[in-house]
Amino acid sequence: MLKRVLPIFFLLSLLLLPGCSSYTQEDIDQAWQAGYDEGVQDGKNAVPEDADACYDRGYEEGYQQGCSDTYDTAYQDFLDEYGSYDEGYADGKAASISSGSASNATAPSSATSSSSSDSGVTVYVTATGAKYHRDGCNSLWNSQIPKSLSEAKNQGYTPCSRCNPPE
Repeated sequence: MLKRVLPIFFLLSLLLLPGCSSYTQEDIDQAWQAGYDEGVQDGKNAVPEDADACYDRGYEEGYQQGCSDTYDTAYQDFLDEYGSYDEGYADGKAASISSGSASNATAPSSATSSSSSDSGVTVYVTATGAKYHRDGCNSLWNSQIPKSLSEAKNQGYTPCSRCNPPE
């Protein structure tokens, strides 16, 4: 019985299946290509012709601005903390001229600048130590209490030998 049913089933499937779908693989491929081409054209119409050049120019401008901002900020932070080379040079030259020799110029200049700038310099102490430190010193792992340099000196703190903070 199975030998008779299988050939009939096979013949019926050959006759009925092609009628279920009127699209061939070629029709499907052509429809896909047409849709793809239409999408590409729509994308080209939505973007200006020099989009790549605009992107490259914008990227370069942004990169340069980021570099400039970072450099300017870091340089300004340095100037805020240490002052400029020109200021130090001018102070040293003026002190040298007024005292008559270069060796005497450093003592009055450093004494004057340390007393006036002690209040503006921030150092850090620990809750239990007797030393004052620069920010980031390894000795500050447990606690870090900010103080002005003059306040730290007045309270008897001495400079750390590892980070060598200002004296």
